Amino acid sequence: MVATSGLVIIGFFVWWAIREVKISKTEFKTLLKQAGLSFTFDQEDTALRRTSFLKAVREVKAKNRKKFLIRKISKEKDCYVFGLVDESIDKKGRDLKYNHSATMIFNPETGELITDFPHRAFDEIKALYEDYKENMNSDDVRDAVIKIISEFHRVNVRQRGGIYFLPAKHETDVEKIEKLVDSLPGDCSCSVAPQVDTERTKRSIYKAFIEGLKTKMTTFREELDDPTFGAVKKKTWEHRLDQFKALKQEIEFYKDAMAFQVDDLSTELEALRGDVQKRILG
Repeated sequence: MVATSGLVIIGFFVWWAIREVKISKTEFKTLLKQAGLSFTFDQEDTALRRTSFLKAVREVKAKNRKKFLIRKISKEKDCYVFGLVDESIDKKGRDLKYNHSATMIFNPETGELITDFPHRAFDEIKALYEDYKENMNSDDVRDAVIKIISEFHRVNVRQRGGIYFLPAKHETDVEKIEKLVDSLPGDCSCSVAPQVDTERTKRSIYKAFIEGLKTKMTTFREELDDPTFGAVKKKTWEHRLDQFKALKQEIEFYKDAMAFQVDDLSTELEALRGDVQKRILG
């Protein structure tokens, strides 16, 4: 714990405003390096291309519902096929007419995006696709910052997010986050509020920590009890074990660092882990 002017600081509340951001992934990596932080984009090239394309399709579809339709025809590993359909109104006949004007084909393995006939939907999708592959918007940057602070024993002070508690041992990391957010283009700022070691402060952090753990464990238990979830791949259950391990580490950290009473939750987590192992072993 940090002592400041006779007060003992147990950690920091951190929150930020990240708005109107558009930055290339290369520029973002540069700002991360300047702030002393690191972040790994966890998508391989194929996954990034696929995600960028589908995001572009969703946005163009939502924006142009009254102008044209985008209909999925087929979806294979290396070939996504969509029909671009124009809708017209026959007022005299009181009818709607649909014309399959073009077929759009996307290959996530190579990134190739083509159409057999020109169409405005294709032009809009292609422009957004290229943009999403190379750039980050405000939502992308927020997600990246949250992933970064996940390494710093964060506690969601509000369960819907927005304000986070980071323990005093991460004071230097808090300064790095502040530097990163303040260096972003757009309308961005980061706020930090040191938290003094009082019973009231610790109770509020403890309450938020316990609520977060209970929410996660309730979700895990619901998955285990759901008969349709039992058919998921072994790899998914193994990922759950990794998540249990991370939660166990968080429990042990706060038990030692702030004397949180978490033995009951630790026991429940071990029971969940045992059930998942049984699923893996069949």
